[in-house]
Amino acid sequence: MRLVKRTKAEYGGGLRELSHNEIAIFQGVEDGGTFFTTLERQSIVLHILHSLRATHEESIEATSFREGQAIIPKFESEGTIHGILPLHDYKKLEVLRATWVQTFFKYQPIEAIEQYFGSKIAIYFAWLGHYTTALTIPAVIGLIFWVRSMIPSTSIIWVHSIHLEYLEFIS
Repeated sequence: MRLVKRTKAEYGGGLRELSHNEIAIFQGVEDGGTFFTTLERQSIVLHILHSLRATHEESIEATSFREGQAIIPKFESEGTIHGILPLHDYKKLEVLRATWVQTFFKYQPIEAIEQYFGSKIAIYFAWLGHYTTALTIPAVIGLIFWVRSMIPSTSIIWVHSIHLEYLEFIS
């Protein structure tokens, strides 16, 4: 598994692939609770689950395994496991709910979304926010035209009477 983390300033401060042998050179390693993001933790757990292998002639209930066979994919193919879903960190979800979901006219906390859900989801919501903002001007213009079309107007009658006079002139 490949995780890239920022190193401390005295070691260059750049990004480097995480290595257990050099764990002390990485920034924030002292605080074990925040060193890995939620997405990184979920990726580590998923990697561990998918790397579980059967030992010699191991069987679980009615399922037999060959030596070295991956356990989780075998259970998924047999229908014993229907899916692996990560658990949520409810404290972080409450912060996101207060700063993102419950605030309508404020900017989205894209960095917090990226920290919790990952960059693909953050890019999706950034695009969705941009797209929604970009469509407000056409929506307002369309609303103005729609309201204007609902109001009875004498100019429409005037255009209609000119059209009738033109038709009489032609015939």
